[in-house]
Amino acid sequence: MKTGTGCLFAALAAALVMSCDNNVRMEGTLVLAHEVRTFTPDGDTATYWIVDKTGTLARQYDELTGGVKNGIPVHADIEVIDMGKSDEGFAKGYKSVWQIVKINELTLMDEFPVGADRDGHGCIGSAGYVWSEAMQDCIRLFESGIRTEAVDGSGRSAYIVFSRDSLKAELFFSDGEKAELLDQRTLPTGEHVWNVEDDDTKNVRFSDGAWTISQRGNLLFSQSAD
Repeated sequence: MKTGTGCLFAALAAALVMSCDNNVRMEGTLVLAHEVRTFTPDGDTATYWIVDKTGTLARQYDELTGGVKNGIPVHADIEVIDMGKSDEGFAKGYKSVWQIVKINELTLMDEFPVGADRDGHGCIGSAGYVWSEAMQDCIRLFESGIRTEAVDGSGRSAYIVFSRDSLKAELFFSDGEKAELLDQRTLPTGEHVWNVEDDDTKNVRFSDGAWTISQRGNLLFSQSAD
C-alpha cells in the first residue's frame, strides 16, 4: 500500500515538473480586440492565438491602453505553454494556440502611442473607431453595428449601422470593400427596406427574425441566430 502511494506521489511530482518545464518565456507584440487575441514573438513572422490562464490579461491590457480591447499593439513579456494547432473558431487561422500562464510585463510601444492615428474626422483607428456617415460620429462597429455573416462560407462578415432616425443604413465589410450608405424605403406591405435606386444596390431587410443583406435577389449575408 505504501509503495502504491509512493508511486502515485512520484508520478504527480513528475507531472508537475513536466508542466513547469513546458513553460516558455517569450517577448513580442500582443493585440487584444473584438474577436482578436494574438501574439507575435520578437524576430518571428508567425502569429499565435492566445488563451489567458491568469485571468488578468484583459484588465492589464485595458488599463495600459486606456480602452476596452481596443486593438493597440503592446509589448508583452509573458510565459506560455504551446497547446498546439486548433481547428475551432477564430483560433484555427493561426499557427498554434499559446496559453499564457504568467504575465511578467506589458508596456506601450513607442510607434503606437494611443491617439496618434486620428483620421480626418478625429476617429482613433488604433482604438477601433471608424467614421460612420449614417451616425455622423466615430463608432466601434462591434458596439454600434449589427454583425452579419456571409452565407457562402467564406468567413467574411458585414456590419449594418443605422442612423439614429433609422432613415439611413450603412454597410461595413470585413474584406475591405467600400462602405455603402443606403436609404430607407417603405414597401406597399408596410415593411421597411434599405437600398438605393440602382439595380445593383445592396438591400437590407429584417426577415424571419434576422437582418439580411442581399443583392439582385441573392442573399449575401445573414445575422447569426445566436
